[in-house]
Amino acid sequence: MPTAAGRFLPQLLFAVLFTLMEISAQDTELDAAATKVAGPCDEAAYLSKLLKGWKWDLGEKLDAVKLHEEDALTARLAAAENEDDMGSRARAALALLSENRARKARATAEIAKAKLEPAIETLTSRVAAVIAVSKAAPGDVKDRKAASAVGDPTELASTSAECPITFTMTSAADTCDLSKIAGTEINSLSLDTKTKKKVKLLQDTFFEPTPLKVRALAHGNAATASGLTSTTGGHCHGNSTSGVIKSETVVLTAMLTAEPGNTRQPTAVENNTGKSGTPLCVADENNPSDANPTLKHTLHVICQASNFQSRTAERTISEEGPTLAADGDMQNIARFLLFSRTEMEAIPVAEQATKIQEKIKSVYGDKNGEFKKNYLQPLQEKQLTFKLGSHQESKSINAIAQGSDAEIVLSYFLGQQYDQNQRKEANTTSPTKEEKTDAADKTEENKKEGDNKTTAAECKATEADKCDKEKCTWNKK
Repeated sequence: MPTAAGRFLPQLLFAVLFTLMEISAQDTELDAAATKVAGPCDEAAYLSKLLKGWKWDLGEKLDAVKLHEEDALTARLAAAENEDDMGSRARAALALLSENRARKARATAEIAKAKLEPAIETLTSRVAAVIAVSKAAPGDVKDRKAASAVGDPTELASTSAECPITFTMTSAADTCDLSKIAGTEINSLSLDTKTKKKVKLLQDTFFEPTPLKVRALAHGNAATASGLTSTTGGHCHGNSTSGVIKSETVVLTAMLTAEPGNTRQPTAVENNTGKSGTPLCVADENNPSDANPTLKHTLHVICQASNFQSRTAERTISEEGPTLAADGDMQNIARFLLFSRTEMEAIPVAEQATKIQEKIKSVYGDKNGEFKKNYLQPLQEKQLTFKLGSHQESKSINAIAQGSDAEIVLSYFLGQQYDQNQRKEANTTSPTKEEKTDAADKTEENKKEGDNKTTAAECKATEADKCDKEKCTWNKK
């Protein structure tokens, strides 16, 4: 027969295995950084890392708008100063593509602001609150001082005594090092609140006043103040020289301790109740406030911000011919700018998509490096000469686009371009001096002939000789 221990060993092993499985399952719902969170300062560091990532993401979205707009202006400058028709069209197409991306980036930035700014404000408030409460919350007794005993205090009946004691407490946390979580460098810990369902945060009771426990102690005839002649060690006692209250025959004192309980222990709490790939954020407060970062509100905004998805479009200056050809917006732009209407109408509809992509690659380059060489390097290397008022300057296109007078310089080149187009149109439609002379001579001859003749309908003569007199041509038939 197996021993008692042997009989219970399978059950014990199962219990241990189940516990390990449960712990493992819980750990998989926390990222590496959250797993380390063990105290208030750890939470502050963890949330600070979240904040840093969200601020960077929002800043990237806002910067993208400016960069796309700068790319568009650069391409418009390059198009305006380019005298070659296709070269100008190609650069104008790049300008429109950048403007299109700037518009989309602006819309994305607005969504990012709506999703990330509330989370940033809430977590900023919570980090500040956690640090402030940690600093203000009482820790241990740092020092104590007792004043002379007082007889018959007003709160008590006669034949009583009072020992006024002042306690100086340490802070629960002197400083919070936001670069570490539980002593580990925060940058070495992965953070993932998007796929993980839990974070470790402090309960709302942490922000409530810390309970203090006072133990009043009395020994001997402590009700008579005249017997409490010494205050050594922050206690009211007799005049024994030992200084140890246990050795005193008369003692009146108190002991003070802060009792925060488990309020300073962050716990794993669920912020996403949805299934994998389908986030479902926990409910928010009925009247949420970013200035009142409760646990419920904090969990909600963390989930909202973590599941915000957006992609920032590449800048046109980082593209190549093949990637431009694969861009749907660029294909639509190229249809109207890189082809004439007659050229496009001559291409069968079924072949147009392929022809457009081929055209884009033929214009911007089919190999890596060609776009940079033919379109991007000239922006930095080619110097443009222009006038600002009466002052003449020379700068690269990139330098102009990044300057404060970029639009004014663009207007200069657009004006030059318009003037050239007008001159070309005038030369095409205006007759030459010789053409004017020939036209004048023919007009005079026609006038003379018209004076000598009338139309056949006006000729009333019936004989040839009379037609001359009637100034009309005789029709022999």
